[in-house]
Amino acid sequence: MDKARKWGCIAAFAVICLLAINFLGRFTDASTPLLGTANWENAEVVEADGTVRPVDVSAGQDAWDLDEGDQIRLTTRLPAEGEIPGLYEYAYLIMETGSGETVVLLDGEEYFRCGAQDMGQDLNFQQIHLTLPPDAAGKEMTVLFTPSRGDGALSPVFARFSSEYAADAFSAAYFNQLAIPAGAYSLGLVLVCAIFLVGLASGSPDWSLILLALAFSFTAARTIDQSSGYYFLSPGPHQFLSSNVALLAPAVLLVIYLILNRKRSFWRYLGRVTLGTLAAAAVYYGYSWITGGHFPATVAVVFSTALGGYPYALLGWLNTYLLAACGCIAAYGLLQSMVRIRSDAQALSLKNQLIMDNYRAIERNTASTAALRHDLNNQLTALRLLYEKGDLEGLGRRLGELGQELDRLRLPSFSDHFTVNALLQNAAAKAAQAHIRFQARAPLPAELPVDDGDLCSLLMNLLDNALEAAGRVEDPAERFVSVSLQVSQGFLAVSCRNSYAGGLLLDEKGWPKTIKEDESSHGFGLRQMETVARKYGSKLELSYDGKVFTVQTALKLNQRGKAASSPQ
Repeated sequence: MDKARKWGCIAAFAVICLLAINFLGRFTDASTPLLGTANWENAEVVEADGTVRPVDVSAGQDAWDLDEGDQIRLTTRLPAEGEIPGLYEYAYLIMETGSGETVVLLDGEEYFRCGAQDMGQDLNFQQIHLTLPPDAAGKEMTVLFTPSRGDGALSPVFARFSSEYAADAFSAAYFNQLAIPAGAYSLGLVLVCAIFLVGLASGSPDWSLILLALAFSFTAARTIDQSSGYYFLSPGPHQFLSSNVALLAPAVLLVIYLILNRKRSFWRYLGRVTLGTLAAAAVYYGYSWITGGHFPATVAVVFSTALGGYPYALLGWLNTYLLAACGCIAAYGLLQSMVRIRSDAQALSLKNQLIMDNYRAIERNTASTAALRHDLNNQLTALRLLYEKGDLEGLGRRLGELGQELDRLRLPSFSDHFTVNALLQNAAAKAAQAHIRFQARAPLPAELPVDDGDLCSLLMNLLDNALEAAGRVEDPAERFVSVSLQVSQGFLAVSCRNSYAGGLLLDEKGWPKTIKEDESSHGFGLRQMETVARKYGSKLELSYDGKVFTVQTALKLNQRGKAASSPQ
């Protein structure tokens, strides 16, 4: 159940990430400026002598072989009314032309004419925004372009329909493509710095996180610089952030960071994150492909660019993945450390409790010893008198009574294992005070391959919970606690049964919740017991039937339990 919940949480986190990416991706869609393109039905070159020859628009204008005085003629049918919503209400036609004259005809009638002056530049062009009249729907549009130079550079071949709204959306999408990742990198930088400072404050800083923070810094700065760095930065920093050095710097820092974190646990976590990321990317790829998204095309462009000899786009994606993965692992390590610190604090509290219980027991024993010494003096005086009188029968009777008294005062021995025996003796004393029938069986050797601290944490919580529950049973005759510990087939089997009264208040795992007023300071017993069980390759099993509550586990003894290692 715990494993299912764990993987369920991981899957839920992946779904949340995919939803966030999909939502933010809507604000980076730069396809909105185009409402449609003009698909030329005819493309011709009218030479100076009147000769007409067709040309292939897709072949490129350099292949058209234009001479001085030649004219380019492009013809298409405008979309019908409603075919492109809003085309004739608020949209317009965009064309780029070089130096020369451009004429637009609608069904053979001239609708627009303009000329671009030759400024003597290699590439001199203007952009035409032409509003189409409402009655232009379905008409034949002919564009005549007569270049002032023979090369025909920048003729209006790529004509498309757009609007002010679409243009604004295009600008916003372009900047969001860089601003959103830059914001994510900046948040990652803040998170890594916070993790490092928490470690520094606790006295155990992870110095390798400085490299990760620098990698985040370079990536965030370069990303935001790509869109508007020249507006806000001086030439020196802008040129540096625009260079390939700034792109390679995060990769170098990440390589050094990975080398410094050669722990097996770190690479295990990185492997799991990588597999999860690939699975999530595959799911999102399929979803984007089905819904007509841009993710498949983006992936294709990145890989085709890399295979074409320009690996920088692929390197940028790899940097982003490693930054995100290493940041998540560092955050997970911090959470583990916090949980471990809290668990250690609870274990220390339990050990302090055991010390205080032992101190009180010693205090009680000291008082009992003083009383016993006083009583012993009286008993010796009485025995001496009986001896002097020669009352052997009375002397024998009195010695028998003293033997019974010594048997009553003798502490029970439950096990040869010192720690287990001390804990069971302490529990037996508490049970006697609360009028609880206590039974314990622990035929254990003097040495066990189990840490004494783990035994204390397991048994103290186990016995305290059992005694507390049994003590709430109204009828003393029904109060009992029965404990069994034994070594069998390489395991330390632990079982505890106790009576209890009333219904149980259960948590989401089906475990009883604390009924003490201060829940923040209590309710950790079962969790600490489960931690110990997991440490030794086992789990904690609970069962209850309305009257008897049972806790069982089996600690593996072939090797010492090792605490769960942190990825950092």
